[in-house]
Amino acid sequence: MTQRTEANHNAIVDIIRQTAVAEAAEAASAAEFDNRKEATNARDNIVGAIDRAAENTDSMETYLQLTNLRAELTEAVPQSGLPELITRMIQNPQPSLVLAYEIYGDAKFADEIVQRNGIRHPGFICGEVEVLSEVST
Repeated sequence: MTQRTEANHNAIVDIIRQTAVAEAAEAASAAEFDNRKEATNARDNIVGAIDRAAENTDSMETYLQLTNLRAELTEAVPQSGLPELITRMIQNPQPSLVLAYEIYGDAKFADEIVQRNGIRHPGFICGEVEVLSEVST
């Protein structure tokens, strides 16, 4: 590969990476997160990708656009107001309906517990489960 071909190849790869992080940032800004951990992980992963793209660019204009994107993403992805994801230890097997009522005071959140934890049978929940610290009823 000639030096010119390699430079062109690297430029195309950089453009693809920059476009991908911009699209990811836009998607994260529009996403509705149901807990703080999910929002924080998404934001931090995309910020890391933006930082890597900014480090690899030779263009000051692109660098400034990426740092502006980083700042916009940090503001757009909410942190406050979202419930925490907490781990509960369930000693004795119990149905998801009972667990939902114990935790949230409402059995209608049983499906949320089952889905969040990938539980195979909602009638027998035992061990560690992740639940939201609060839910809107």
